Amino acid sequence: MSLTYLSGGNWSAVNSNGTTYYQSGATSVTGPVVLGHINTLTISSGAVVSSAILDGGVPTVSVLSGGIMTESVEVNGYLIVANGGVVSGNTYNSNVVTIAAGGSSINDTFVNDGPAADGAATVSVTSGGTLNGATFNSGTVNGLRVVVGSGANVSGLTVGAGATAVVSSGAHVSALTATSGSVVSMAATYGSGTPNTEPPLSGFTFLSGGNWSAVNISGVTYYQSGTQSVTGPVLMSRINTLTISSGAVVSGATIAGGVPTVSVLNGGTMTDSLEVNGYLVVANGGVVSGNTYNSNVVRISAGGSSINDTYINSGPDADSAANVTVMSGATVTSPYLGNASAGAFTMTVSAGATVTEPTTVAGGGRLVTYAGIDGSAPCFLPDSMITLARGDVPVQDIEVGDEIVTYHGGTVSVRKVTWVGKSQMRVQPSVPDDLAGYPVRVLKDAIAPDVPCKDMLITGEHCLFLDGAFVPVRMLVNGRSILYDKTFMVYDCYHIETETHSVIKADGVLTESYLDTGNRYAFQSKGRVVAINGRRNLDWNAAAAPLCVSRDFVEPLFRQIEARAEQAGLPDRTVTARLTDDAALHLVTDGGQILRPVRKTEDRVMFMVSGDVRDVRIASRSSRPCDMIGPFVDDRRQLGVLVGEVLLFEAASTRHIESHLRQSDLPGWGAMEAVPCRWTNGNAVLPLGERAPDSIALLAIQIRAGGPYPVDKTVGMDMAVTA
Repeated sequence: MSLTYLSGGNWSAVNSNGTTYYQSGATSVTGPVVLGHINTLTISSGAVVSSAILDGGVPTVSVLSGGIMTESVEVNGYLIVANGGVVSGNTYNSNVVTIAAGGSSINDTFVNDGPAADGAATVSVTSGGTLNGATFNSGTVNGLRVVVGSGANVSGLTVGAGATAVVSSGAHVSALTATSGSVVSMAATYGSGTPNTEPPLSGFTFLSGGNWSAVNISGVTYYQSGTQSVTGPVLMSRINTLTISSGAVVSGATIAGGVPTVSVLNGGTMTDSLEVNGYLVVANGGVVSGNTYNSNVVRISAGGSSINDTYINSGPDADSAANVTVMSGATVTSPYLGNASAGAFTMTVSAGATVTEPTTVAGGGRLVTYAGIDGSAPCFLPDSMITLARGDVPVQDIEVGDEIVTYHGGTVSVRKVTWVGKSQMRVQPSVPDDLAGYPVRVLKDAIAPDVPCKDMLITGEHCLFLDGAFVPVRMLVNGRSILYDKTFMVYDCYHIETETHSVIKADGVLTESYLDTGNRYAFQSKGRVVAINGRRNLDWNAAAAPLCVSRDFVEPLFRQIEARAEQAGLPDRTVTARLTDDAALHLVTDGGQILRPVRKTEDRVMFMVSGDVRDVRIASRSSRPCDMIGPFVDDRRQLGVLVGEVLLFEAASTRHIESHLRQSDLPGWGAMEAVPCRWTNGNAVLPLGERAPDSIALLAIQIRAGGPYPVDKTVGMDMAVTA
């Protein structure tokens, strides 16, 4: 069957006597069609758009109540599925999709591939919307993202490599599959598991304090410390450590009080037990099964297994430090992520790990599967040369107990290394460079002659010590001498801790040692370990020097380093985005209809809104100040427009709409401001309250600030080394 080519303009698909016609002005044709560089296609009730191809430009397709689109392809556009609209069996490449309440997507495929693809492809399923049998495959360009709102219905979702799914609490989700390289954040109720029963507090042997080992002797597990040797079950109070060795089975134990560390070694097993407010490390070949962990920091290493374990964070002994990290090669079967009343906690699953049949509950722990530890931890990459008392040593060769040279107030001294951590980082290219985890390369001589003495590779949050303060290196990225190195997608990184936080030297640059702000769980300990009592969870008040991220302090440093790079003739790798002050402001109704402004008066933008509309989304371009001004501005918020007063003129009355100023958790809005205004993120919900059904109202929105914005959907600057 031949295709009819239609170009440009605004088109409608309408049903006439059972046949779907594509109409624009005096043109009226039947399908199948290729719609090239069109502005809009509106599919009305009874119309069925089948085997259509929409490509070129940025088309907007609106599927209204009773409308259907099936077996079609749309590239690099917008799709809005309104209440009663249905899309089925289609392929969307690099699209921004909204499935409104009552709208349905069935067996659709979403990709982000080819020359038209960018990093802005997003699918939003709002409350009451349905997404069944969808497949997300990011393709050659990462960044494809599905956001499932509270009250949305999702079944049979497959999230492929490079794609991200964010599932809000209150969503209804079943049969979700996440393949390697995908990112899934699950906060909704999912699965049908039940929590484990804690072991009884009777019939046990009481053990207090000390370092304990569980060992197998002739098939019986003994708990040993010094001259003590007892069999279980046991209640262990305020112990320091419990090491479960090969063949030992710890069963029915309660481990509470203090901050215990339990290590399950190769061949060791812990089952039907309870650990409270401690650390658990499951090594290669270790098995934990049927246990309950309350407020624990858990690490399941490659080759380790967790089966039917319950993770909670509640009660008087709980704190906000609980987290679970599942490393590549580990296996977790039927985990139950329960009560988080004492603080949110997350099970983080690295690429290459396997998690099956998880259960999450509303208000409980969050399940996040992704491609590794993020780039927020400040780290050194291998072969960073650290100045020790015996000379410069590669970071990967440093051991606990080594003496490291430190600098304070003009004084040089020596301190002991108390801990060396190692982790594997996996870049997430779907987010901006400063959040993706790319390492930062500081070229030789970037700061001063021989500073650094060779190219330095560190993570973006790692701080350099400049003019008496610590500055995150991400704030100094200039695209010439300091830049993101995109040749790295997976890499090892190290951090070293001293007796107290210190200024140290790496590659000839003054920088920082490790400050334990609560992310120690993300690293493997390397070599010998010096005991550190409890969870340090320090902050910058405990640092060797102040952290300074103010523009007044950082921008002069940035300019000095930038000028030095320019004088050296280093090429500028910055890709400057085309900017505009036009926010492209419009509204999207709860039925998926786009409303354009009817009038603009000074700082007020007016829209006509029919009486059946209860909620609108304030949609606009958005940008981050750090991208528009420079990385020396420590403001990475995604900002759309700053909304002040909102008035609704309806039925001879005027009503103030103030939900955006009163409701802190309203989707799409930034933090509450001290003055009566608030930023959107470019897609913010605004409830209008009860409406008169047959009325037409004028909605006046005060826009107090906004812009500049990148003209294209992609945002930001590319200041990077690429392969």
